[in-house]
Amino acid sequence: MPGQAVCNSANRKRYGVSRRLSVGWVVACLLALVLWATPVAARVLYVNASAKTSTAVNGTSWGRAFRDLQDALALAQPGDEIWIAAGTYRPDRGTGDRNMSFTVEGGVALYGGFAGREAAREQRNWVRNETVLSGDLNGDDGPRDCADVSDCCVVHNGYSCDDGECQLRVCSIDQECCKEVIGLTDGWDRKCTDLAKVECCHLGSWNSCDNSAVVVHVPDGYEAAVIDGVRVSGAYDANTIGERDALSAGIDLGAASLSLANCTISGNARYGLNSLATASKRTVTIESCRFLNNFEASGLRLDSQRATVSVSVFEGNCIGMRARGARVSTCVFSDNSQGLSLGGTGNVVEDSWFVGNGGGLSASALGGFSIISRCYFIENEATGLAVASSIVSDCVFLNNGNSALVGGDLGTTDVRRCVIIGTGKGTERGGTAGVLVELGGLILRDSLVVGNWTWGEGAVSVDALSSAVIRNTVVADNRVSARGGAGIWVRSSDASVENSIVWGNSDRDGIAEDTQVRGDSDSTINVNNSILQDWSGVLGGVGNSGDDPLFVDPLGPDGLLGTGDEDYRVLPDSPAIDAGDPSFVPFPGQTDLDGFPRVLCGRVDIGAYEFGIGDSNCDHTIDRSDFSAWESCMTGPFETGDGPWTRRYSPGCESFDSEYDGDVDLRDYAGLQTVLAGL
Repeated sequence: MPGQAVCNSANRKRYGVSRRLSVGWVVACLLALVLWATPVAARVLYVNASAKTSTAVNGTSWGRAFRDLQDALALAQPGDEIWIAAGTYRPDRGTGDRNMSFTVEGGVALYGGFAGREAAREQRNWVRNETVLSGDLNGDDGPRDCADVSDCCVVHNGYSCDDGECQLRVCSIDQECCKEVIGLTDGWDRKCTDLAKVECCHLGSWNSCDNSAVVVHVPDGYEAAVIDGVRVSGAYDANTIGERDALSAGIDLGAASLSLANCTISGNARYGLNSLATASKRTVTIESCRFLNNFEASGLRLDSQRATVSVSVFEGNCIGMRARGARVSTCVFSDNSQGLSLGGTGNVVEDSWFVGNGGGLSASALGGFSIISRCYFIENEATGLAVASSIVSDCVFLNNGNSALVGGDLGTTDVRRCVIIGTGKGTERGGTAGVLVELGGLILRDSLVVGNWTWGEGAVSVDALSSAVIRNTVVADNRVSARGGAGIWVRSSDASVENSIVWGNSDRDGIAEDTQVRGDSDSTINVNNSILQDWSGVLGGVGNSGDDPLFVDPLGPDGLLGTGDEDYRVLPDSPAIDAGDPSFVPFPGQTDLDGFPRVLCGRVDIGAYEFGIGDSNCDHTIDRSDFSAWESCMTGPFETGDGPWTRRYSPGCESFDSEYDGDVDLRDYAGLQTVLAGL
């Protein structure tokens, strides 16, 4: 056959090729195959929308840069980089074709933020030299906020808006926006305005009806694509609004891996970045990105890829981020209808802020497990955090609207060293609960639940066939609008209160024993080694009292309850000191709310804080005489490299281990400086 390779024995005979020559042909063929299989050396392709060159345009340098990003993408091979200068790039090549996208194959890397003269990628500045990949094909989109044009885009009472055409479109998708259902609908709410912002593109000067449905597409593949230093905006497809699995997105990701960094994904409908693909073995890594004002669905949605998201901001989206099995760290979620929604199991969220969302973080999938640590949940309208099986540690919940933390769904929520303050403070009649568990288990320990205002249930509410252990926790100065159970309320469930202070909780009639802890006839409540205001003994148990715990400053410097500056540590004469369960043994690494050792002077205290850092002689007074023992207690840092718990100081020296790392050294002395300063 013409053109067919001649590397076989039949051809050797036909052409009379000698054996020696045939070996040469074999070697040549093998070499050709090797060369064919070897990838082309990685290269850089240059794109500059403002390029003004008269030389041949082939993308090999800034002087020969492509003006259209599509030209570079057409040539790019895995391993290639595309450097894009500041400017606006549209995928339609000037045709107005809304179905065209920038397709970034696996292994190809897009880098924006260049001025057009850099010799190294590190020289770019994506903030100063903004590179925009835009779905606004005609360059005529107006502002996304149409509040100055129509109240269809403004949350308001009533079940309609002032533009008839927009009202019909929205109500055809969600009838609740135009149908009053008492107790279920609060009028034209955030959900209705989000629909209006994408369905009613005729309002104002948006002109988004002619935009690209998808701006950037990453197709199925095994190698990760890279997108770094660009803004992706303006995706809109009126034909997909309201459809659950619509593909309209700034970035549409197939069954592929993606690295996204230093990007802004903004003003897209229905998704900022979306992947509906089944691709559990693919990964998505996002760092230092912003997802802003993507409405009607999510800023980021990943149905199956494992996501690692760090140092990123999600603001003004319908749902900020939606994923499964994700790791999220050092992120901010603000002003979203729902900040973060996580399914599946293995979710980790740490060092992140959830501020001013409709709901903060939801990770309540049946059978899932999540770890949430060192997070802040502040002024979220509904619930700060909703979880199933989880560990929640070292978090702060401040002034959330309905509930600060909700657990249950047949899982156990283990809450450690958390502060829950001011729930329901800004609402008309109070929230549901500070901590609520339904159909599940709750372990609440070494925590502070104070200054919450609820309308029907307690600051800690154990409900609907649940069980709870409340240990070494302060539940104080909470208020309920109804009658009884302002501190801890138990209904058709079991609860155990241990080594805890329940004090100053009030209902509409004032303060009484049953405003501290109350349960219905179907509940079992055990209270031991605790302090409850107006304690009468009716609840039974051992080691309980009604003595004043002597808090340091419950109102804080501003004199106001529920503002976050309250001090519920105890004074030296407190009956809570060394009065907890004498048989209590902390688990390795367990600390009080301050991060100090959980047991000092041989017996655990009652409450969230352990008194006695620096009190080496255990006389409840910290003075200079305590420091006479410093030299004998000092062990020096661990030198074995085996970590803490392998070499212990002598009994009685726990009060000097301010770092709680198993040794007493000069670093611990630094932790005692505040104590010394007060002497």
